[in-house]
Amino acid sequence: TRGDNKNDCKNLKAAKMNTGKRFLQLESNEKQPKPKKRKFNKRTEEEDATAKPEKCNICRQHLHDIKLYSGHLNKSCEEFVALTDDRLSLFTGDEESIPEGDELPTHKVTQFSVYDEKGHLCPFDSGLVEKNVLLHVSGYIKPIYEEDSSSNNGIPAHGMGPINEWYISGFDGGEKSILGIVTAYAQYILMEPSEEYAPFVELLGQKITLVKVVMEFLLDRYVEDPTYEDLLEYLEASGKSNLTEDFLLQHAQFVCDQIYSYDQAGEENLLLIVTPCVRSLVTLAGVTFRNRKKMRQTEGKTTKKPSFTKACTTSLVRSIFENFFPDQIETQDKKGPKKRKCGVCDACQASDCGKCSNCKNMVKFGGSGRAKQACKLRRCPNMAVEEVELSEDEEEEGKNPVRRKSSSIRKSVNKVEWRGEPVLTIKGRSFYDACLVGGTETRTGDFVMLNSEKPNEPLSIGKVEYMYDKFPQGPTVHLSILYRGNDTILGETANPQELFAVNVCEDAPLGCIIRKAEVVHKKPPKDWFESGGTEPQPPPEDDGHSFYISKEYNFITATFTDFVDRNLKTELNTCSNCLLEKAKNKHETPIIDNEDVFWREETYRVGTTVFLNPTAYDFSSHLYETNSDSIKSVDESVYTEYYRKTIDVKGSNQDTPEPFSIGLIQDIWTHKRDIKIKVRIFYRPENTKSGVFLAHQADINTLYWTNEFTTVSFKEVVGKCYIMYCDIIELPTNWPDEGPYRFYFTEAYDPTTYKFYEVPSEAKKIGYAGNGKVGKGKSKSAKTSHEQPPVWEKLERPLRCMDVFAGCGGLSNGLHQAGIAETKWAIEKEPAAAQAFKLNNQDCQVYTDDCNNFLQKVMAGETKTFPGKGEVEMLVGGPPCQGFSGMNRFNAGQYSLFKNSLVVSYLSFCDYYRPKVFVLENVRNFVTFKRMMVLKLTIRCLLEIGYQVTFGVLQAGHYGIPQTRRRLILIAAAPGYPLPKLPEPQHVFSKRGCHLSFAFDGVRYTNGNIWKESAPYRTICVRDAISDLPEIKNGSNYTEIPYDETPISHFQRRMRDSDSSELLIDHVCKEMAPIVEARIAQIPEIPGSDWRDLPNISVPLNNGTMTSKLNYPYFTKRQKLGEPNRGVCQCALGSGCDPSDRQVNTLIPWCLPHTADRHNHWAGLYGRLEWDGYFGTTITNPEPMGKQGRVLHPEQNRVVSVRECARSQGFPDHFKFHGTVMDKHRQVGNAVPPPLGKAIGMEIRKVLAKVGSQAK
Repeated sequence: TRGDNKNDCKNLKAAKMNTGKRFLQLESNEKQPKPKKRKFNKRTEEEDATAKPEKCNICRQHLHDIKLYSGHLNKSCEEFVALTDDRLSLFTGDEESIPEGDELPTHKVTQFSVYDEKGHLCPFDSGLVEKNVLLHVSGYIKPIYEEDSSSNNGIPAHGMGPINEWYISGFDGGEKSILGIVTAYAQYILMEPSEEYAPFVELLGQKITLVKVVMEFLLDRYVEDPTYEDLLEYLEASGKSNLTEDFLLQHAQFVCDQIYSYDQAGEENLLLIVTPCVRSLVTLAGVTFRNRKKMRQTEGKTTKKPSFTKACTTSLVRSIFENFFPDQIETQDKKGPKKRKCGVCDACQASDCGKCSNCKNMVKFGGSGRAKQACKLRRCPNMAVEEVELSEDEEEEGKNPVRRKSSSIRKSVNKVEWRGEPVLTIKGRSFYDACLVGGTETRTGDFVMLNSEKPNEPLSIGKVEYMYDKFPQGPTVHLSILYRGNDTILGETANPQELFAVNVCEDAPLGCIIRKAEVVHKKPPKDWFESGGTEPQPPPEDDGHSFYISKEYNFITATFTDFVDRNLKTELNTCSNCLLEKAKNKHETPIIDNEDVFWREETYRVGTTVFLNPTAYDFSSHLYETNSDSIKSVDESVYTEYYRKTIDVKGSNQDTPEPFSIGLIQDIWTHKRDIKIKVRIFYRPENTKSGVFLAHQADINTLYWTNEFTTVSFKEVVGKCYIMYCDIIELPTNWPDEGPYRFYFTEAYDPTTYKFYEVPSEAKKIGYAGNGKVGKGKSKSAKTSHEQPPVWEKLERPLRCMDVFAGCGGLSNGLHQAGIAETKWAIEKEPAAAQAFKLNNQDCQVYTDDCNNFLQKVMAGETKTFPGKGEVEMLVGGPPCQGFSGMNRFNAGQYSLFKNSLVVSYLSFCDYYRPKVFVLENVRNFVTFKRMMVLKLTIRCLLEIGYQVTFGVLQAGHYGIPQTRRRLILIAAAPGYPLPKLPEPQHVFSKRGCHLSFAFDGVRYTNGNIWKESAPYRTICVRDAISDLPEIKNGSNYTEIPYDETPISHFQRRMRDSDSSELLIDHVCKEMAPIVEARIAQIPEIPGSDWRDLPNISVPLNNGTMTSKLNYPYFTKRQKLGEPNRGVCQCALGSGCDPSDRQVNTLIPWCLPHTADRHNHWAGLYGRLEWDGYFGTTITNPEPMGKQGRVLHPEQNRVVSVRECARSQGFPDHFKFHGTVMDKHRQVGNAVPPPLGKAIGMEIRKVLAKVGSQAK
């Protein structure tokens, strides 16, 4: 004992003696209970389920589970006495001082038991120590060097403690973890438990094993931002049968406490608790963090920080991005980038205030520009980008708007004198071609800088279109306004010397002109394609009034296109912008001439087939009816969580709009300045009496002739389509695919009698008769006066394409289907994905390498095995999205920074190779990541290279897949080439997945689509996608199985194309644990079913054990009187969680009702797909309790297979994946859906085909 603690020891000794007396008395009373007659009352199962089990008020164990301490060891003594034994002393007493770490001696204790003051054996790891419950230990104390775990030569002791702290060490590489406890007198390393205490330590050992496996996983994979599904996969691969998801959730509090303790004891910059998998575990299991002592870290393996290849960049890209990714960009300058501004903080994002002395001296605010000092409010406080990158609010709006610049109220500040006589006088306006403003001559066509009444607004810049004098306004100028870079979406990332042409003009007083500006048209050099990767020319000094212009800007879609100096003026008093606006309005306004309507460069006449808004005609039937009876009355004593369900089901098509109606124009006339049309309505299969069943079997291009007519305004027309009659015996094969929006009909339908009948003879004249072969009708009357459908544009040859971050090749596959690209080169670092790409693209050179290593070799001149400049005509890719993904909320780690920096590498590929077309695909969050900073810099970089740029968020479900998947698509076109538009929606989709615009500081940008509310084709559902696939069992791993039926739906026929064999490949699925399989079997096969439909019963498992029923001991604060108990933890009463409330091996997972109230009832977990619904975003690892939610087959008791996930992405059945089941799931989940790639490719094909035809 320590000398300075003698008084404390005496006091503690007295307390221990009193405690001992109480303990002996309690022990005696509990060992010899008075016999009482027990009365047995019959209880219902419902009462058993809701009965609150009685607990000890000290150890919080259920009374029927308590085990009593058998008593003190023979000849045992109290702790402070035992510690005086000479056998435990490591010091002679002659030491001058004792190291601080040895002031509290460390010994070992074996054959130990832990008990409370009532004599109940207690687990010391259940939170009792943290709650200051007095726990004591008995056992044999041994010296620290002793290895024998028997009681031999041990010093028997009792009443050791109470335990002040316990710890585990050895997670950092030791073969066996060390358990230790700390009392007021000593630290003890625990050896072997007593026989009576062994079950407690056995369970603790299993928990420690779980923690060790989890820690090994985190230390090995933390750099990859592993997901919850990745963790489950690792546990399954560990080979330990007890390490299941249920065991993990059961002991999540223990696991997270140890991870948190490790973080506290370890390196400050290594926080395992913030990895996505741990945060998901915390949320799912309802973990709460208590104040714990720091964990002891022993010798062992140290965590090595991974070294990443830094982004290899060209000089131009580096100059733009180096301040955003300073640690991820390779630079030859050892001094690092010049410290200008971080570009990310609030100060850097702000606009110049225009009020401080520095701003007033700037040329753009009318000053001299001599001071050359930054705005005082924009002085960057630091270059610590890390501080901004730790922000979790990725979609926070900035403080400064990027919006269409409104016309400012300008005031005249300079004297105006007209030069010469008026050259034109019209309606009281006298037009001049020259004047003096403030003594400076200004002429028509000059560029000028304008004053503004707002002091914080930079001087506007405009081109003088014409000048006139009129009473009473006085001298006035009409200007075409040019936007500065910070008036566009680029904000403060823009080049301050670059201006953008916009279709905006205004009238202003001539005296508001401050000075003239110099604006030059910057054209790309003739050797632009060959000059990639070279050192850019240094920019000229910014004198405040010299600018250049090379691009036009669309402020609605944030699109940048090549500037064309259109001189449309025919008179002195005309403006090119005004003429363009007039032409645009004419283009958007229907004009009738001799019963022909001209609209959007198309001619509509009698015989034209048109798309109409769905509201133009009311069909009596609908494809997906709202199931208002989905919430039914059930026995809540069995289905105890059913009360949480609502009608609204994620993944349902209840809110999906109808596709366009289709009508054949019969007559055209005008009525009160409105154009009216009479149309014959064609029915789709889903509009008939057969409804959904016929819709799933018929081709999506099928229509039915009817005698239904309606008269509508031409405003209901949204576009053209094309129809053809064909013989029912010889249906068209490729005709619908040879051009846009082609439909055919073989039968007529009477909606009044619900009968199908033969098409009348006059209808058979529409299109081509017979076998559907174009131009080969069977009769002379085959060809009619009806408008003939156009065909897709043809290319001389597809573009030579390079796919970077290629994955298994989803994007390339879609571009190949569009006929726009031939992928010659692909770069993919993951071997399994690279092999999958090679399997499906035999003629492609696939590089299994880091893209940075590839680019370094190319830039070093190694072109023998790599493509050279001018060879790559199209560059496509999707840089890994872990850092941007909304499914990865906690993304500030170094690995995510590295992944994000791969955007820089990808842009360097573009700068070096200078392809004609550049496509970047990423998750939707790429748009708003870091206040749009990465997107802004990406656009700025492409503009600096010379590219035209458009981007937007697209919903993949709009292009023919049964899945919601919103993705950013950015397309860039080389200067001189037309910029493709983003594709219009082709299929209707659920409204909840179609929020595709995005806002930044109050300004909303769209993707430019015209069709926003509907589309030409119906939605594709789960039934369309997978109903023809053979039935398989849980864990099926047969890579090839025969189809057992013919394809049913249009989608299935497309997936099982002529390239597919008679064998189905990759229809394999993950094997679930016994209890998970039992839960899946209990999920009903009805729409909207999930864990809330599980019955609270006991069922046998396939391993021979039985599940337990879930008890509800608490009446929650949210309940109403008369309702059964619904709380599973005392936190339902408003107090803290009690670890002893946790229940295991239950059919209803205890963790879900525990935290459901604050997590939207965990809707969708253990959810079945709905036959008439759609898939959630396909991820890399389908788990019943994972983030995707509904991953169970609609009818079979298993999770979806690899092939079913591939069908949800639109991969044809012949497409091969490679590796393990998890490798294949990862390849599917990371891929771009091929139908989305095809839609993008078709838009590129349209514009390039026009270039080819113009060249001819």
